This record gives sequence, structure tokens and C-alpha cells, in this order.
Amino acid sequence: MKPVNWVLLILILLAIPGPRSEAAPETRETINFQQSLERAEQKSPAMQSLKLRAQNAELASKTAWATLFPTIDLQAAHTYSQQNTSPYFSTAYRHAPWSNQAGVSINENLYDNGVSWRQGRIADLEE
Repeated sequence: MKPVNWVLLILILLAIPGPRSEAAPETRETINFQQSLERAEQKSPAMQSLKLRAQNAELASKTAWATLFPTIDLQAAHTYSQQNTSPYFSTAYRHAPWSNQAGVSINENLYDNGVSWRQGRIADLEE
């Protein structure tokens, strides 16, 4: 038989249900009104959306107030450079071919016409 026929035969055999085992009797759990409300709240897409929006508003508030804090930047560099110097020059003036640099900078926004405060207050109101 052609390979396509084999594939069709296998698919048909997989689609045929096998012998059924005896199903267990269905048991239903009874819940009270409070439990049903809790389950509805947990599974409701609208409630999940509201929770995520509240989390986003809280993070937006934290981000807005964080603009008032200073920022710290760290820099580090390691370089290697080979100079083409003439062998006729004295070796006393030669330097090591590698160099290291490190730096720290702190930036503070001293005045922004109250924009950061307004953004923080607006974010708090939206929260």
C-alpha cells in the first residue's frame, strides 16, 4: 500500500474508541454561597483584569515617585593598546599596554518645575 493509505489507516484506528472501563459514579460536591463567590472571583477574567490593573497602578505610582531619587551610574573599562614604537627610543618612556578605568557618577534632578511631584500625585490618585 502507499504511505498515504497507511497514514489514513493509522488515523482511523486511533479515532476508534477502545473498550470502556466502568466509570466511577459521579460525585458532586456541595458548596455554600461564600465558596461559590470565592470560586467565581478566582476564575473571573474581569476580576483578574482588575487585579492586574491595580498592580499596574501601584507600580506606576512607585515609578513616578522614584524619579525624585538620585541616580547612581557606575562605569568600568579595561583596554589594551599596542603602540608601534621604534626600538631606538628609550624604554624608560614606554608604558604598560593595558589600562583600567573606573568611575562613579551621581545625578540629582534639582528642579523640574514640580513635574515629578505632579506625576507622583496623579499616579497615587489613579491607584
